[in-house]
Amino acid sequence: MTSRLLIWSGTIVAAMLLGAAMVLIWAPWHTPAPPLSLATALPKDCPALLGMPGPGSLGGGIGPENEPQINCDWGTPESTGPSPVNSTTTLYPSVAAAQRASVAEVTIYQGPKQGFSLGADTPVVGIGDEARITDHDGYLVLVARKANVVLSIQYIAPDNTDPVGNESVLETAARTIINEVIVRP
Repeated sequence: MTSRLLIWSGTIVAAMLLGAAMVLIWAPWHTPAPPLSLATALPKDCPALLGMPGPGSLGGGIGPENEPQINCDWGTPESTGPSPVNSTTTLYPSVAAAQRASVAEVTIYQGPKQGFSLGADTPVVGIGDEARITDHDGYLVLVARKANVVLSIQYIAPDNTDPVGNESVLETAARTIINEVIVRP
């Protein structure tokens, strides 16, 4: 009886050791993540934004390094100024190129004569893969990246409005654009 128990115990221990060895050899945590689904095109039209007048597309264009992009405006400009909400969505050939472009749009101090650039630098959660926002005294800039697409959106807040509410308006607009504008295969 004791030898039979010893054989069964040895068999169970050997099976467990063999299973552990197979898991270590297989090492699922070393398997690379599946590739990101890259956007392949941008739409020709701008999406409608909640609480904003209908979009006006400035049409598609080409970015500084020949990347496809689409420019959109919402609202009417006061006198000859820009529209209250303006966005540029750019399609890059890779995630790395989009990451470099997104980082380049951070607020930077350019010296006492030129001051600060109008970029974005405060992280925002829940918009694309990464996003940042900054309020430059009522001129808000939000930059978001999702895979290989970068969205830069500017908002001229009405006078005497709540800064937190203004950021919320811009974040909602960015979520809509980044989720509706990107066309996937």
